[in-house]
Amino acid sequence: LNYSNYNQSFAMAHHIERITFEGGNMLIRSNGRKYRVRTDMISARLARADQATKETVRFSPEGYTISWPKLQLEIQVAGLFQMCQSSF
Repeated sequence: LNYSNYNQSFAMAHHIERITFEGGNMLIRSNGRKYRVRTDMISARLARADQATKETVRFSPEGYTISWPKLQLEIQVAGLFQMCQSSF
């Protein structure tokens, strides 16, 4: 399995349309479906950040990673979806 091909395929299959934050959760809209993951499962820094900082989320041009520059935090999209608790 070529990991870079896997990331590319995964990112294409899970196009993130929108990310919002509510309470201690990050809400993700991808391909018309909604997902939720607790921010403390992603990073303690993200969980402690104020709402304005959380909303500074940036997407890489290729769609493989998302990041929060102010927090010096970057995560892979594939890893993010592995943390998702459920679709609602």
